[in-house]
Amino acid sequence: MKAFFDTNILVYSMDRGEPRKRDLAQAVMHRHMADGSFVVSTQVMLEFFNVMTRKHKAPPQKMLSALEVLARNQVVSTGGDFALRAARLCTAEQATTFDAAILQAALDSGCEVLYSEDFQAGRRYGMLEVVNPFLSAAHEPMPPNTRQSARRPVAPRSQRL
Repeated sequence: MKAFFDTNILVYSMDRGEPRKRDLAQAVMHRHMADGSFVVSTQVMLEFFNVMTRKHKAPPQKMLSALEVLARNQVVSTGGDFALRAARLCTAEQATTFDAAILQAALDSGCEVLYSEDFQAGRRYGMLEVVNPFLSAAHEPMPPNTRQSARRPVAPRSQRL
């Protein structure tokens, strides 16, 4: 099962101030990297680099090395057609453009899971389900009656990182 990783999961994987989240993020990332099901986008890679070097003051060389590791996995690149699909998704789902780009990249790559702390856990977008790996029951499937089918806007990306 292919899994797409949002920026916040990558950031937590290196966050010394949040050891519980760091350990959980590392575990889920390593599991998916080991079996070849780990997916990110160029957007996520660049957001990760930006947050880590600017907000967390990580050395740029260290973050370049981290990007090299991420680049060994499946990376969804963007282009004109992608931007059009993401903009349509933005309108249809009432999401921010950057959130829509995350969703579109996950959908385009055939992922069944989007790991994120920021999107609504349990929310489905077609075959894609949002999973918050920091919830105590994140590893358990959601019961059908708890899944939200109504469209609900996601928090703007500017409020999340």
